Formats: sequence, C-alpha cells, structure tokens
Amino acid sequence: MMVIGFLHDVAGHKERIDLYRQAYRAAGHPPEHERVLGAWHAYAGTSADDVRAVGTRAMDGYSGAASYAQELAGAGGDFHAYPAHAPVLEVNRQLSFEERQARSRVIMGEPSACRETLAYLQEALGLTDLIFNFAHVGMDGDAILRSMDRFATRVLGG
Repeated sequence: MMVIGFLHDVAGHKERIDLYRQAYRAAGHPPEHERVLGAWHAYAGTSADDVRAVGTRAMDGYSGAASYAQELAGAGGDFHAYPAHAPVLEVNRQLSFEERQARSRVIMGEPSACRETLAYLQEALGLTDLIFNFAHVGMDGDAILRSMDRFATRVLGG
C-alpha cells in the first residue's frame, strides 16, 4: 500500500492503512509480508525562516501544478480526473504551510524537527518503506543536492 503524506492527516492515513491490513490478513496473507510505503515532501532546512520560505513555495507550487493538471485533463467544467480527490485537493489548497507542517503532512523543518516527525509517522502508521520528494519549486539542482545531503546526514544519519 502507498500513502501520500500531504493528502491526509495522520488519522486519515491510519484509517486507510488499517483497512488494508485487515483485508490483507483476511485474504490469508501473513502480516510479516505487509508493506506500507509512505511518500512525503521533505526538506531539512538551515533555519526556521529557510524552512518556511522553501516549504511555502514548494507546497503552493505543488498545489498549483496539481490544479493545473486537473484543468488540462478535464478540458473545462467541473471534471476531475479522480473525483474522490476533488474534496481532498480543496482542503489541501486551504492549508497553510505551517498547518501542513503541524499535521505531519510534510517532513520539513530543521533536522531535529524532521527526525521527530519521521519517528512519529513511523510509529503511528507502521510504515515499512519511505520515499521523499526533495525537488521543490524554486530550487536549483545544487540546492536540491544540498538538501538531500542534510537530510541523509542530519535526519536519517543523525
């Protein structure tokens, strides 16, 4: 199963993961083979101001791109490529970066805060695998690599 961090609060992810686990086990599969992949936007910043600037630009840009993709797919009107996602995307458009951060919808902060968020998510959701989106709107290749290095050494290795 795959959950995408920014789409739901932790309780929403947990509800879906619990349903997956129940169905998986009811189908006769052993619990030790369950896999839950978590995909989160991540950034280990150098200061609170740095994180706020990068995180706000990143998530506003991502939301804007998602809205534009929906428009292109629908050729106008109220069409949604994924109708169930329409209310989810609307809620996301209304969240500030700070709300996303506080609700663990992103793993963005100074390294210690990222470590805490990551530990919380793994404990609350039982994630077996993680992938991170480090390439954010407004970041050039060198900035992305520096961010990945900070995350690897100060969050995952710290």
